[in-house]
Amino acid sequence: MPTFKKLFLSFLVILILFLCYDYFFTHYFQQDKDGKIKEEVLLKTGLSIRKPIFTTNNSHVKTYIDGKEAFPAIESLIQSAQKTLFVETFIFHYDKTGIKIANLLGKAKLQGIDVKVIIDSTGIKFAKNDYKIVDLLKQKNVDVKVFNKNFLSETGLNITHRKIILVDGFKVMTGGMNFGDEYKNEWHDSMFEMSGQVTQDIQKEFLYDWRRSGGILPKNILGIENKKFGDTQMKVITTSVTPDSKSHEIHNEFIKLINGTKKNLMVMSPYFSDDEVINAIIKAKKRNVNVVTVMPKHNNHSVFRDLNLYTAKKFVDQGIDTYFYKPSFSHLKSLISDDTVIIGSANIDERSFTGNQELCIVVKDKSFSEYLQKELFEKDIKNSEKANKENTKMAITQKTIIKTLEALDYYL
Repeated sequence: MPTFKKLFLSFLVILILFLCYDYFFTHYFQQDKDGKIKEEVLLKTGLSIRKPIFTTNNSHVKTYIDGKEAFPAIESLIQSAQKTLFVETFIFHYDKTGIKIANLLGKAKLQGIDVKVIIDSTGIKFAKNDYKIVDLLKQKNVDVKVFNKNFLSETGLNITHRKIILVDGFKVMTGGMNFGDEYKNEWHDSMFEMSGQVTQDIQKEFLYDWRRSGGILPKNILGIENKKFGDTQMKVITTSVTPDSKSHEIHNEFIKLINGTKKNLMVMSPYFSDDEVINAIIKAKKRNVNVVTVMPKHNNHSVFRDLNLYTAKKFVDQGIDTYFYKPSFSHLKSLISDDTVIIGSANIDERSFTGNQELCIVVKDKSFSEYLQKELFEKDIKNSEKANKENTKMAITQKTIIKTLEALDYYL
């Protein structure tokens, strides 16, 4: 028993030191090396460091709901590449879906296209066979890099949770889907296709992560043709651990939009636990804003299920219409604030807002807002169970650990 106690205390000390180390680097540390990388990328792309701004040199964003719609579009986009094909993803499974995507990337490389792929180390290290997808891509001469390959680094436990498929410098798909069978066949999720200046801003972010992963910048970085792609107002917002000035960009945008909502606020997320966002939503309800929230009834992690249940109870107590999507695990992330929408990779949790590499798009367009409300939220609500005081009841013992789970949420 004394030996067990010593081992347990040693483990506890190591865990506490790691959590402090990770929290410090993802919240306060600004790294000179990454600053130099940023300057190098900006010099090569001709883009400047600036606060996110809306651009109108874009096409109307196109929406794909669920894998049956999204994956044919993903495959078509990959096959359309003429010069460059840049991919960044959190998960790239070594399964039927992942292998098919890898083969398409390999075919593009064989055709002389510059193919670059970033895969996060977390998915590779904790999945059974996913390391084989890296070997497969390398066999096909695809230039592939593992982001934060040592898992722990001078920037803490920093992972890329971004989903980017970027073609020829002017076409891109982004959203919530990784490459794997569950995303194609099982989970409820979305991807969005767009083109124009917004794609250049996304390309800049990809190249930044590419250099951080040890990649060499391409000699020729494609710009966009001097033409009008459309009138939809969009801007790119990110979470990026370094430089620190961007580490809270997505979080700040969420809060700003929620606080500025006048009539209609609709929020959907698979992991719903950030206190500031939750409190801002409650304040919006108190301002007589029409508020609707949607979260999955079934979750891929029991911890997040309990955190969502706790959040739903808060909303029900405040009279907020809250729904549990029933048919499958909903991995969808979307916010509608009147005529403005946020779409992308970020969940409503601490890690997405401060610890990951995340990328979202803010779309300011009445027709797009109305489209998502009708085709996404209203349809999902019809397939959901409305939260009430009965189905959000929690055991006393469960209530006592929820706050601990919220604190741990950052590290899960």
